[in-house]
Parts: sequence; structure tokens; C-alpha cells
Amino acid sequence: MITNALNTVGKAVKNSSYRVVTRVNLIYGDGINPFPEATNARPKDVFDLQGIDFIGVDAYKDNVKHLKNEVMAYASIAGNYALVAENKGSYANSPSLILTSFALGGGYDIYDLATSNFFINNTTEPDQIDHGIYTWDLQEKDFTPPTRSLIKGLAAAYIDVAKVKPENFAAFNINDNQPKDKLEQLICTTGAQITFQTNNASLGFVLDMHNYLLIYSLNDSQFKLENGKFGETISGRYDVNGTFTKEGTATLENQTLHAKGGVLYKVNYSSQQSLTSNTIENIGNNL
Repeated sequence: MITNALNTVGKAVKNSSYRVVTRVNLIYGDGINPFPEATNARPKDVFDLQGIDFIGVDAYKDNVKHLKNEVMAYASIAGNYALVAENKGSYANSPSLILTSFALGGGYDIYDLATSNFFINNTTEPDQIDHGIYTWDLQEKDFTPPTRSLIKGLAAAYIDVAKVKPENFAAFNINDNQPKDKLEQLICTTGAQITFQTNNASLGFVLDMHNYLLIYSLNDSQFKLENGKFGETISGRYDVNGTFTKEGTATLENQTLHAKGGVLYKVNYSSQQSLTSNTIENIGNNL
């Protein structure tokens, strides 16, 4: 009955003059296994409905490894967009959770921007009801700035974030639920070997687009690049037309980029040889 209703509503939306993609949020939280209440049904049954384009998960998880498992499960459905459709904005490790989702080919919606003070004041569990990335009066929380910085970096690289495969999305400092203050981490994509260094708890990412790399970190960090010839290095972002707009230049020192926090870099390169990617293994590996 429920799937029939979802299918009917989805078809009506898709046949209307205002056509949009249709999504169903699921709240099961056990990947794409059968529902315990109806073991003959599973999330993919919803995805297979003609009126539904993709399914997402209301994860409500602040554990990087647990969220990784959810995103990978939903991404395993061919043709599905593995969106974390809801996750608390009040999670202090929101930057790590967001980076985890995108590195695995998914997306991430924060819920919510700010929780009404009425709800906070009229519950016996105010810490549980407050889901906001901001306080009720729109003041920043400690983790609001790094969350905003990460989102800006992903937005600056949006064209390639949308199409890069997980094996070529290197995400740094998310092996734990909270970033390490000091870290040296080596990750290989299929074409480049990157050693990331931070002494300020920075997160970072590198997108390997085969003939260039996009590099970003929240705070000042170092990226040592190996297994290739590395050429022109510029900073910038993609514009609304999908063209990378140059905003500055940078220089590699001994194949090392001293990256400024909040700046997206593009490094032209050619790979020396194919490598075995370990990008996915470097997400939540210590949990």
C-alpha cells in the first residue's frame, strides 16, 4: 500500500508541468537490507518504483564509519544518488561527516540551519532537540566556520566533485570522528600519490581528474605530490558556466604545495604509472 502511494504521487509530480526529480527519504539506518517490519521488502523496492528517481537516507549518525557504511550501501544501487538526506546540523564533526559523504560519491543535507527556541525551551532534552548548525538566534557554534569552509571548497570544485569517482577522491584526516591536530597521511588515487601534512587539525581533499588535480584544505596545510610530472599550479574556482576561473598562481617546492586554507588549487599533471587506490580505506579506518 505504501509503495503504491509513493509511486502514484511520484508519477503525478513527474507528469506535471513543473517537473522535478523525485526522492524518497528512508529512515531505516541499516543500509539496504530488508526492513525488519517487512522482511520481504527493502529500500531498493522503493528505488525501483517508476515514480521515484532515487532514494536517500535520514542517517542521524555522527560516527564517520557508520555513515560511510550507509552511503556505500545506497551507492551500491546502480543509478542511485546516495544522498544523506538528513543529518543533524548540531554534530560537532559535521565537516568530517560531509567530506565522508562526498568522497564516497554521495551528498549531504544538514538538518537544520537553526532550531526554534520554542522547541529547545519546551523539551526535557534540549541537547537532543537542537539540531542546528547555528544557535536558535543564528549565532555560530564552534564548528560552524569549518563546516562553512568545507562547503565552500566543495562548491568551488562542484563540476569535478559531481563526476569524480570515489577511487580518485582523496579525503584527508577523516579516519577518526574528529580530525587529528597533527597528522601526516599518505593516500593514493589511481594516478597520484599524495602526502598530506597538518599541524592545525585541518581537513583536506584532492580530486584526481587524470590530467589535473584539484586541492583544497580548511586550514594552511602541505600536499606533497608524487608519481607524476606536475606543472602549472593556479588557484580559482568553477563559475556558473562550469569554467575554471583563475584567481591566482602558486609554486610547488620540491613537488610540495603549501596550500592556504580556504583556497582551491588546480595542478596540471601527468601520471607516471597506474596506482592502486586506497582512498576508501582512508575513511573511518581507525573506528
